Amino acid sequence: MKHIAVLHADLAVSPIGTRSRLADPLARTPVLRRTVERLARSRELASIHVLCPRAQCDAVEAILRGTPAQVEANPLPPPPYEALVRAARCWGLESWRGGIAGLCAFDEDTHLEACARLAEQHAADGVAVVPAGAALIDPALSDAMIAHDRRHRELVRFVFCQAPPGVAPVLFHRDLLRDLVATRQPPGAALLYRPENPHPDLTGKTSCYRPASVVIESRGRLIADNDRAFARLEALLAAGAADWSAERLADALIARRWDDPASWPEEIEIELTTDDALADRTTLRPRGTLAGVPKRGPLSVTCVKRLVDDLGEFDDVRIVLGGFGEPALHPQLAEIVALLRASAVRAIAVRTSALAGNESFDALLFDAPIDVVIVPLDAHSAETYRRIHGLDVYDRALQRLHHWTERRSAARAVRPLLVPEFMKTTENLDEMERFFDEWLQRVGTAVIVGPSHFSGQRPDLRVTRVTPPRRTPCRQLFRRAMILADGTVVTCDQDYAARQPVGHLGRASFREIWSGPQIRRLRDEHRRGVVDVQPLCSKCEEWHRP
Repeated sequence: MKHIAVLHADLAVSPIGTRSRLADPLARTPVLRRTVERLARSRELASIHVLCPRAQCDAVEAILRGTPAQVEANPLPPPPYEALVRAARCWGLESWRGGIAGLCAFDEDTHLEACARLAEQHAADGVAVVPAGAALIDPALSDAMIAHDRRHRELVRFVFCQAPPGVAPVLFHRDLLRDLVATRQPPGAALLYRPENPHPDLTGKTSCYRPASVVIESRGRLIADNDRAFARLEALLAAGAADWSAERLADALIARRWDDPASWPEEIEIELTTDDALADRTTLRPRGTLAGVPKRGPLSVTCVKRLVDDLGEFDDVRIVLGGFGEPALHPQLAEIVALLRASAVRAIAVRTSALAGNESFDALLFDAPIDVVIVPLDAHSAETYRRIHGLDVYDRALQRLHHWTERRSAARAVRPLLVPEFMKTTENLDEMERFFDEWLQRVGTAVIVGPSHFSGQRPDLRVTRVTPPRRTPCRQLFRRAMILADGTVVTCDQDYAARQPVGHLGRASFREIWSGPQIRRLRDEHRRGVVDVQPLCSKCEEWHRP
C-alpha cells in the first residue's frame, strides 16, 4: 500500500478560525517547516503534500524550501462542514475527541474532497492527514499506524489514534475518501453513536490503533493554532522536545498538568442573575433562596466590562452564561453579549430553561450569534418534567426548542448549536435512552450529565457513584472559573452560596484574582493532597470532572 501525507496550510487563518501561526517562528523555526521536517523522518510515507491557497504558494514554498514537501494549490472551496467543526470543536480543543456533537480533532484539518483528489492524482492507497501546525507530530507513531493499516487492510478503511491533538495523523483509504465526500459530513461522524444504526464504539475496534497507555491518558493540544497551544509547544521545545516520542511528550503533558495555569482559564462561567422560573421548585439544581441560593444580581455591566478589558491574551477562552439563574432575565443581556462578542472571547454559550425571554431574546441568540444554547430539560415527558421541576411547562420548553430549530434551519445557519441536556437520576432514568436517541436525531447532539450533591449541600441524587477511588487535584481550579451575579469569583461551580470566594470583580481585575494568593494557595493545597482545609473541597466528589 502506498501512503501519502497531506497538510492543509493557510497562512491567514487556521482550521479552527484563529489567526494562522504557520509562518511564525517556533524556537526560531517556522511552525509549518517544523511540522514537515518532523514528518519527513517517517519511513512509511511515500511523499508529503502541502495544499494551500493559490495566492500563498510562493510564501509556503519559501518556508519549506529544502524540505521534501510538495507544495500544491488547492482550488476547492472550504468543506461544507467547516462552520460546524469550528463552532463545535472550540469546546474541546485540548482533547482528540469529545465536546459538542462528538467531533474529533482530525475533523478540523481534513478536507475530504481535496484529499480524495490528491489520492487519485498520486495513485495513493491511503492518505495520512496531518495538521499543518502539528510541530511535534511523532513520525514513529505515524509509521506504526501505517504498518497497522497494512496488516489489517482487509478489515479497516481508516485508522485513527487516541492521542493529544497534534501527536498523530489520521489515515483514510482512497475509496473511503470518495464515499465520505458524498455525505458532506466531517469524517469524525463515523465515530458517532447513531440510534438508527447502533454499533460498538470504534475505539474498541481495529480502526483504532492503540498507542502506549500514557499517550491515551494525556491531555493537551499540540497544534500551534492558538496562543495556549503555541505557548505549550514553546515550553516543550525549550525543554528539548524537538526529538521526543509521543510517549515522552505524553509524560511531559501529564507531569505539567498541575503546573500554575496560564493567565486565563479555558472556560469562564458567568452568572447574570439568580432569578429563575424554576426557583424554589426544581429538585435537580440549586435554584432560589429556599434551595440556599442567595439573591444576587443582576450582574452589573461594569463587572463584565472589567472582564472584557482584561481579555485579549488568549484566543481560546469560552464563556458560559449560566450559573444558578436564568440569563434571559437579565435586563441588559444584549449589551453584555455585545461586549463579549466584540472581545477576544472565542465562543459564548447560554444555559437556559427555554421558559424565559421573548422574541428579542430569540433574535439575540441568532444575531449575536450565540454559539451554543444548552437547555436542561431532564425529562422526556410532561409528567416527569412536572415532577422534577415543579411546573407543568414541558410543552412550552419543547415549543421554544422547536422554534429555534426551525429558525436555524430556515437561515441555513450552524449557530447556535442546540444542546438538550438530561440530568440522570433515579427519578427520570427510565426516560434517559429515549431522550438521548430522539434529540440526537432531531438536533445532532444531546448530553447526559450526572447530578451533584454540591459538596454535601444538596441531596445525593446519583444513580451510580462515578468518582475515582484516588483523589487528585481538582481540575476546575486549573481550567475553569466561576463569576457570580454580585461580582464574586468563587473556586468552582459547586459553590452556589459563595462559601469559598477568591476575589471580587469590583475590587480587583480578573487577572489578579485568577493568579492571586488565595486561589494559588488552594491549588498548592490540592497538589499536596490537602483538601480538608476548605469547607466545600473536603466533601466534594466532582473534582475529577473537566
